[in-house]
Amino acid sequence: HSVTELQKEGADLLNVLGFQLMESFWERLVQPQIFMAVLFRYPGLDSRWEGGLANGQFMLMPRNSYEAIGGHESVRDRVLEDIALAQVVKRHGRTFISRMAMDHLTTRMYRSLGGLIAGWS
Repeated sequence: HSVTELQKEGADLLNVLGFQLMESFWERLVQPQIFMAVLFRYPGLDSRWEGGLANGQFMLMPRNSYEAIGGHESVRDRVLEDIALAQVVKRHGRTFISRMAMDHLTTRMYRSLGGLIAGWS
């Protein structure tokens, strides 16, 4: 489905956002707050927004697009390389699309308070 969607839209980057599994007390307390802060900081999934926002859990790019923007080498010094990569895509005048796939993709970012702190720091 993802490759078909990328080709159908003629995009240079497809970002798929799935369900975030949150099982521990700390995950359920902290993660929703951070996700809301991110949504306020980055105005939605609008591909017209010049900043670009992508989640590194599922990013799909054609090889020629990836190489044209310099690949991960172009964001090697960035901590949030997923967001930085989307921004590089936009700066190069290329397009990206985001799609929700809550029923098809589940990820769990952190399993402990220590993991949360380390991961978001």
